[in-house]
Amino acid sequence: FTHSWIARSDVGHRIRNRPKLSYLAIGGVISAAWFSAAKQTHAEGIVLVLSGLALVLQMSGWQCLKTHRYPALFILNLAFAWTPAALLLTGFANMFPDQLPLAAALHSATMGAMGTMMAAVMMRAAMARDGGMLLLSRTMACAFALICVATTVRILAGRIGGAYFDLIVTAAACWMLAWGLFLIAYIPALSGPVPRPVLSADGARLPLAVPER
Repeated sequence: FTHSWIARSDVGHRIRNRPKLSYLAIGGVISAAWFSAAKQTHAEGIVLVLSGLALVLQMSGWQCLKTHRYPALFILNLAFAWTPAALLLTGFANMFPDQLPLAAALHSATMGAMGTMMAAVMMRAAMARDGGMLLLSRTMACAFALICVATTVRILAGRIGGAYFDLIVTAAACWMLAWGLFLIAYIPALSGPVPRPVLSADGARLPLAVPER
């Protein structure tokens, strides 16, 4: 999606994709699974950190920040960014469990990487179309932001605790509110026929189908 949008947009530089870095990250995750099975926790942490750094280098060539001009695409890049973040945090937790509990770090993968990517992709099917662009509504934007907030708060809960209020409860409340807003934003798409197949915005030339919420 990013390559296609940048290719037809006046944003300057083209993306630089380096597949070997992705393969290196995948190999690192597989190795981490082997080290985990062998109870080599420190080695597992090292390869997870290296895998995360490989994905950071990969994303550095994707012109991710330039996609802020197209919010529907920007949230996809932001969602993917949770993957290297999850690898780095989980690796750090394996190497220094007294600094960051592993359970807290794993939420960056489950709530962060998985949660945000599922939301970002599913939202595309319900977004209004204006020509060849998908429009991210305010409700969807709030839902996505709350998923990120919930994840961040849950991670911090394992690191700093809550002196005045329960951070885990706060994270859970943000999480539930986020998916509640997601359902509200999705209702219009379920009330009528989909104007185009899912993920077909690229090259579309349709008028605005649903007013922005």
